[in-house]
Amino acid sequence: MSQTLRYTAFLSYAHKDEKWAEWLHTKLEQFKIDKDLVGIETPRGPVPKNLRPIFLDRGNFAGGDTLHEATIMALDGSRALIVMCSTIAAGRPAVNEEVRLFKQRHPDRPIIPVLIEGTAPGNFPAALRYELNEDGTVSRREITVLGPDLRDGADGKQLGLAKVVAGLLGFSNADDIYQRAERHRMQQRRLRRALLAGAIVLVGAGGYFGWESVRKQLILDRTQEALSEISALAADLGAAPGATQLTKVIEEIGKGAYTDPRKVGAIRLLKAGKTEQAADLLEKVAEDEEARIENRIKQVVEAHRQVGMIAGLADPKRARVAYSKALRYAPNDLISLYGRGWQSLLASDLDAAKGDLERVLGLAKDQKEPEYLYLAHMRLGEVAKRRGLLREAQAQQNDALKIANHQISITNNDPQWMRYRSFSLEKIGDLLAEQGKSEDAYTNFRNALTIRQTLHEAKPQDKGRTRELAIAHEKVGDVLRRKGQFDGANDHITQAFDLRQELAKAQPEKPGWKRALSLSHERFGLLHLAKGDAEAALKSFGQALEIRKSLAASDPDYATWQRDLSVSHEQLGDAYVRLNDPDNSLAAYQASFDIRQRLAGKDPNNAVWKRDLSIAHVRVGRVLTYLGEDKQGLKHLQDALELRKQLAQTGKDPTGNARAQIELARNYAILGQYHEVREDKDAAVSFFRKAKETAEPAAKQTGNETWLQLVAAMAHNISNLEE
Repeated sequence: MSQTLRYTAFLSYAHKDEKWAEWLHTKLEQFKIDKDLVGIETPRGPVPKNLRPIFLDRGNFAGGDTLHEATIMALDGSRALIVMCSTIAAGRPAVNEEVRLFKQRHPDRPIIPVLIEGTAPGNFPAALRYELNEDGTVSRREITVLGPDLRDGADGKQLGLAKVVAGLLGFSNADDIYQRAERHRMQQRRLRRALLAGAIVLVGAGGYFGWESVRKQLILDRTQEALSEISALAADLGAAPGATQLTKVIEEIGKGAYTDPRKVGAIRLLKAGKTEQAADLLEKVAEDEEARIENRIKQVVEAHRQVGMIAGLADPKRARVAYSKALRYAPNDLISLYGRGWQSLLASDLDAAKGDLERVLGLAKDQKEPEYLYLAHMRLGEVAKRRGLLREAQAQQNDALKIANHQISITNNDPQWMRYRSFSLEKIGDLLAEQGKSEDAYTNFRNALTIRQTLHEAKPQDKGRTRELAIAHEKVGDVLRRKGQFDGANDHITQAFDLRQELAKAQPEKPGWKRALSLSHERFGLLHLAKGDAEAALKSFGQALEIRKSLAASDPDYATWQRDLSVSHEQLGDAYVRLNDPDNSLAAYQASFDIRQRLAGKDPNNAVWKRDLSIAHVRVGRVLTYLGEDKQGLKHLQDALELRKQLAQTGKDPTGNARAQIELARNYAILGQYHEVREDKDAAVSFFRKAKETAEPAAKQTGNETWLQLVAAMAHNISNLEE
């Protein structure tokens, strides 16, 4: 939104709070910014000479929530928004709409809440208290917002004003602003007294030097007042027990008297023997210092969390480091714990993911945070699934579903919880499909699809809902493809493709929508392969490849684009194998292998890259052996085995990383087949036996029927070879 920023701030308030708003408006426009601050670069830009003009909304919109065009223009033309917070303002639609509109249109500009009545967050309008959804509506995700309190007994008017100024200028600490404002106020007061008494006469050139002398003296006055009080009080202490330590404490109070007038008052109260009142005053100072530290810690935590969230879009490792830094200051911060756990899951560090997510689960129960309770169960289900522990995974997903269902019942079908319910149904469907229970999986996917169709119809402009509807269609299509119901599968994949295309056309510059479109082409390719039409599959995989080439070229360092590109090359290789074209299949598999080798080289500890590379080794190795290049082919198959061994050695208990054990067993079986074809019976039996011994414990413990069938197949192979 390219509009000239005419106002330093827009001041939003309820009509009942007009006096407070006018007071703050006047003070801000008259505020004197020290010359030595002018021009300093801050996050808000260079410090200006003054804060004028501040837009004071003179309209009274208590009766409705529609803003005049002039008000919207003023909002767009303001560098910041100041909200006078009271219980009345919290209920005014116009105040809420000004905040909502400002947040939606200018998320990079600051909003400063100023408390004048009531208790936070109850005196905040909803748009200030909660996050906004992507479509600009107010969500139910509460956020922490801090602001100055102008009331006596809190910050007070002077310190509160200084905090507002600091927020507008971009200073993280209001102390310097407060000290300068206090110094200026005291100077002006003493100057007025001196002028009235006739003590200062500024005449000609000598007047300048006289003023400089008076100015310096004024700066020292308050400190000298405090020091004189300290001296008198210290003398009164005499030889009392602990007098030395007490004198030092009073001296420390005196050092701070220049920056905080309450300390001068405390010293005077002490001298008058009013120790309890002095302690009360100093306790308030201590509480303010503590609140300042807590606020600073919150800011540090939030800053690291922001790094984690942004880095997590492309760099899970960096995201985990950022979340860890946030947790150093706030060990029980749910957002950071969940963020780190989720990123660890993406990086296949399952032990770390489980540890963080279990902590989230415990804290969410204690703090009665249903959303994080739900998310923890859902992600722990994914951890269990990655390990092949399908029963445990389903139990976690069922727990997540129960939470979603309960929240739906008490929130009158809240859309966010309906979304979460669809996620759970989808996750459970994935688990059922993996166990070969296609009918049950289909039922779950259909139910998830029904929810998402309803949500999408309610807000068709919501791109997130459009994307989720496309995914639901794809899930249903995948099950129908595996069941051989190709016409139904094609209908759902086509509907998903149309939705993906709609998103891509609306925002052609957005890489995520382009990637999603490539996934649709990929699914068409898989459907064509299942139908036995390798030529059509080759065309669809090629369309996906072209999109992924352009994405990879746009950002060569982004691992996701590179991995997607490797998958497309691999799928082309699969299609060429079906067409009995080993030369082209080898070229495609080799292209996939080269990308995965680079990714694994950049991050050797990344389990995902290792697993991908092992798959590429197997595909290249098999084609090479088919072409008679036994030496090179065997080397690739052996390299794949070594990578699988590394992945399987992450835990002693075979059920702790069951999937890795099964995939290692499959590699042993591939080498068994290699030697069986070459009539090396002893070597073949040895590899089949290793496959059976590796797979059997995990298959029996998890009860996975597919894995049990693998064990049976290995036993059959051994039996045949030994006859």
